[in-house]
Amino acid sequence: NKEVNHELKKWLIMDPPIFEDNQELRSMFGFFEDSLVATKELFPEILQLVALDDYKEPINNLLSLMVDSNKLAAKDYETYFSKLFFDAKINLKKQFSSDEEMIKSLSDKEEQEANRSKKYYNPEEISSDVKRDFRLLAPFYSSNPTIKKYFDKAFKSKNNLVQLYAVVALAKYKIAAPDSILLRLAANRLYAFQLYQLLGNVHATEFFPIKYNTQEQLMYSQLFYEGGYKLIDTVVFLQKVPVEAKKVKGVVNVYKYRLDNDGPWYFALCGIQPSNINQTYYNDIISAVKTQIDDKQPLQKQIDKAVSVEVLKYVTNSSNFFMRNSSTSMDD
Repeated sequence: NKEVNHELKKWLIMDPPIFEDNQELRSMFGFFEDSLVATKELFPEILQLVALDDYKEPINNLLSLMVDSNKLAAKDYETYFSKLFFDAKINLKKQFSSDEEMIKSLSDKEEQEANRSKKYYNPEEISSDVKRDFRLLAPFYSSNPTIKKYFDKAFKSKNNLVQLYAVVALAKYKIAAPDSILLRLAANRLYAFQLYQLLGNVHATEFFPIKYNTQEQLMYSQLFYEGGYKLIDTVVFLQKVPVEAKKVKGVVNVYKYRLDNDGPWYFALCGIQPSNINQTYYNDIISAVKTQIDDKQPLQKQIDKAVSVEVLKYVTNSSNFFMRNSSTSMDD
C-alpha cells in the first residue's frame, strides 16, 4: 500500500543500505522489478541514489524497465535528465571509439587470417548502456532539441546496430528515423529481420519499408540473424513446410547452406510466417540454424524431425508465450 511504499522510499533515501555482497543488492532490486506498479511510487526520489556507485547501474536498469513497460513517462524522471544525458554522451563516444577499433581490426588482413571466424561471423556489437540510453532519451526527442542532435549523431555511426537500436527507440514514440537509414537496414540481409522484430516488439512495424516487407526477405535475413553470420558461401532454398501448433498456423522456410566452398552443409528452419504470402509476422517462433546435415541419413527425415522438435518446443513453452498483434496477422 501507499503507506508502506512511502516508508520504504523514506528509508532508502535517508539511509540506503550498503551491501558487502552485490548479490544482495541485486536481490533487492529484483524485488522492485517484480512489482512495477508499486515500484513507481519510489520515483523520482530513488534517482538520488545514482550518486552511490553501487546503486547507479541497478537504478538505471530499473528506470529503463519502468519506461519500457510504460510505467513511467519523461515527466517522471526529467529531474534526472541532465545527469542521464551527460552519461549518454560519454557512452556514445565510447561506442564510436570501440567501433573504430573494430573497423581497424577487420581491415588488418593478417589478423583476419589469424582469426578465421571474423570472415563469417558478424563482429558488430552495441553496448547495453547505449541501448538503454536510447530508450531513456527517446521520450524527450520532441521536446528537447539537444536530444534530436544526439540521435542525429547516432545515425551517423558506422555501426549498423547503433543505427538500428536508435531507430527502434524513436519508433516506440511514433517518431520516424530518416528514410535512408530505414531503407538501408531493411535491405541488409544481416539486419532486416532484427529490425522488423524489434519494431514489432514496440508495435511500430509500420515504419518498416514496404518494399522489403516480404516473407522471403525476412526469413532469409532470419538465417543470418539467428546464426550471427556475416558471410555465407552458398545458400539454397529447399522447401516450405506447413506448420500448425495450437493457435499458430503458417509456413517455415528450409534452407541448406555452407560457410565456405569446402566446408560441411548445414540446414536451417526459419519462420513461422503466415500461409498467406502477402502477410508477414515478426516473431521467430521457429528458428533452428547450424544443424549439420548427416550424409548417412535422408535429408527429408532430418528436416521432418527438426520441425517436429521445434514445434514441440513452442507448444511446451506456449503457456508463457503472449501472441502479440502486429501490423499483419497469422491466418485465422
